[in-house]
Amino acid sequence: MGTIGEHVAAVGTQGVVLGRMLVRGIEPAQFARAIGAPEGHAVAANHPAFVYGHLGLYPQRIFDLMGFEPDAVAPPDGYEALFSARAACVDDPDGAVYPAMDEIVGVFTRGYEVLLGRIGDVDDAVFRRPLPEGSGYRRIAPDVGVAVSFLLTSHLMFHLGQVSTWRRCFGLQSAM
Repeated sequence: MGTIGEHVAAVGTQGVVLGRMLVRGIEPAQFARAIGAPEGHAVAANHPAFVYGHLGLYPQRIFDLMGFEPDAVAPPDGYEALFSARAACVDDPDGAVYPAMDEIVGVFTRGYEVLLGRIGDVDDAVFRRPLPEGSGYRRIAPDVGVAVSFLLTSHLMFHLGQVSTWRRCFGLQSAM
């Protein structure tokens, strides 16, 4: 056991708490709606359905990086196609494209709860392992610890900031 996981878990936990706060007050019918512009065109910004679905992919990816069996945090079938970094976020006024709000938020919450419940006990040696050749994270991180830290802090908060802005565009108050 070490301290790296404890520190990353403490910061990541705050991100997940913010994620729970940001979803409060969002109506399911709004959850997958794009921000409108004055000219009537949608603003190319991620809506909460896309953000929470996208973030819901990452507990499994973090488990993979640490060498753990990812089944406990695997998102449902179809999530990769809908929510990967290569997928387009589309306005879904009829609820025909994305799963229901409760499902998406549940995948996000469960995945991070399992991950954060386990990561604090990970030995520092796991975090110090170099990333394997061919890992897409090698462009941003030299080792598992830096990649996991990035995914549980900067990446998480970057996308939750999108939800914060989206909320204001839809007339919702600060989640804080």
